[in-house]
Amino acid sequence: MKHSRILVVDDDPDVLTAVRLLLKHRVGEIITERNPEQLPAILGREPLDLVLLDKFAGTYRSLNKIERPNRSTVYAADLFENLYQLMEPSLLQKNIELDIILKDTQLQLELDVSLIEQVLINLLLNAIEAVKEVPAPYIRLSASIDGGRPKIQVSDNGKGIPADLLESIFIPFFTTRKTGSGVGLTLSKQIMLLHGGNILVHSEEGKGSTFTLQF
Repeated sequence: MKHSRILVVDDDPDVLTAVRLLLKHRVGEIITERNPEQLPAILGREPLDLVLLDKFAGTYRSLNKIERPNRSTVYAADLFENLYQLMEPSLLQKNIELDIILKDTQLQLELDVSLIEQVLINLLLNAIEAVKEVPAPYIRLSASIDGGRPKIQVSDNGKGIPADLLESIFIPFFTTRKTGSGVGLTLSKQIMLLHGGNILVHSEEGKGSTFTLQF
């Protein structure tokens, strides 16, 4: 029997319910054919395809709820101060040094504070995870003007990302972490695109990573 996959890009509850029932029926057919005694136990659990379907639908809804950024003008210094207060307990607990670098303390950014905070918190949490096995863990958060455009960077001296995985890290559900959801960077990319910008990454194995938010 050939393996079949179903990709759903509709978050209509009726559509999702129909697909869930179809997937469960297909799983039942496969198990009955191969190991009929396992059928009652298997149908009492959520097959992997159903779990992935639920994750995809949740992310799809999240992305489509973001219609346009609610922009306001903020000082980068204030944005970073709020982030530091949020992240300080975790940084202290893990003995991680965080440097905040602002060449221009009066630098202003036009952005949706709530959305960009989500992006930066995700990047900082990823950086904390990346440096957890480094002898002297270090994270740098900076903002500057580059070519007339503002940018924010989050850098770490962690384990880095293998070159062959760099193009995949923004794909939904792709993750290099055992406990990662693979959703954070996808949402971050979408948020930056909604700001008319982008998110870039430079990484070297054994040296660390730098994520750049371009506005």
